Amino acid sequence: MGDGNDSFLDISQCSGYLLTSTPPKNKTFKTPAALKVGRRRIAAKGPICGICHICGKEYVRKRSFDDHMRLHVLVDVNSRYPNKEKIIEEAGNISQITLRQMMSMKGVGKWGGEHNMLLQRLTTDLKLCVPWQDFYKTVTEKYAESLCTGKYLLPSSLLPIICKISDKILGDRDMRDRLLQLLLNSVDFSSQMLECFVCEFVLCFGEQIISFLCKSVVGEKPSKPKENVVFDIEDRQVIYYVAGSVMRRMLRYGIKHSKNEDWNAIKNTIETRIDENGQGVEKASEADRAWTGEINRKSLFFIGSAAMDFFVSLTQVLYNIESDKDGNFKTETVVENVYEDGVTLLLWDELVGSSLHPDLSIRFLKGVTKSFTQTYAKGAALKKLNGHLKKAFVAISLRHSIAPRQ
Repeated sequence: MGDGNDSFLDISQCSGYLLTSTPPKNKTFKTPAALKVGRRRIAAKGPICGICHICGKEYVRKRSFDDHMRLHVLVDVNSRYPNKEKIIEEAGNISQITLRQMMSMKGVGKWGGEHNMLLQRLTTDLKLCVPWQDFYKTVTEKYAESLCTGKYLLPSSLLPIICKISDKILGDRDMRDRLLQLLLNSVDFSSQMLECFVCEFVLCFGEQIISFLCKSVVGEKPSKPKENVVFDIEDRQVIYYVAGSVMRRMLRYGIKHSKNEDWNAIKNTIETRIDENGQGVEKASEADRAWTGEINRKSLFFIGSAAMDFFVSLTQVLYNIESDKDGNFKTETVVENVYEDGVTLLLWDELVGSSLHPDLSIRFLKGVTKSFTQTYAKGAALKKLNGHLKKAFVAISLRHSIAPRQ
């Protein structure tokens, strides 16, 4: 430096060396292997082995066909006709509940005052008036004679029938005139307001019949003697976790097959009625959610309060079934017991409601039951066995491997 005789590095020579020299083999950069794309598997469609004589579906696998027909038999055995005599017998109580429902929605406008006054009188002074009794008994008989022509498993499947009956009653001018005359013989109000009252009462009465039939599902359906199983907080946390896993799996399958009409409907139902983030869905208790929240890495599924009630009832059914010597449950036996249990059916119907076609709702219930049983049942069987042997036990076998008790 400084005397002008300094030597400088010739960059061109260095560059040439780097270009012409061969680095050691273990230092070379390897070209990534090309991504292998396998051939798409296309299921070979063999000869049709069975055709359902009820819904007309074709099956190429005998096992699938047998499962499908078994489900039809199971639904038919557990379905029942609405009790016409019981509906007519409870007509007075149903009418009073209907009036109280109507009173909760105060009338406004030109006839609002008269409408509110009429409701007040019908629930007090005119409760035993003969023309008024003939009025609601006539409405009840019209509903009962049409409802009792078909069987049902889930009460929500009767909702379309109720709507058709309401339209039929209100669309019959002679029937409306008859009902209006019975009201005019009971009270002294303007006929215009009474015509509006008839329409509103018929529609609300149909809703209350559905509510009555939901309650009768539990009361009239024969049930087997049950062992009273009390779940502690850790049991409930495991139920919540497994239920979320089942629903997450169903949701992913629904997203994957969203072009399928049935799976798309199931996907929408899970997102809107089962996921705790669905509109109007109440969250489960913090105690039930706690463990799932602790191990969550933004991939676990959180179910709502109504879904939790259903899965707890499903677990109650599971605990009242005897497992085999290996601690396994036959899923078909569990499904049969679920369809025979009025409480579990009602909780499922309240959870899913009319968002699914009744047939699809029943098939979805079967799928959820089988998936939950295969995941949870092993631990449930071990807990029962250890309880009989008076050994220490955990809530479920997978609980110990995932998060040991403190």
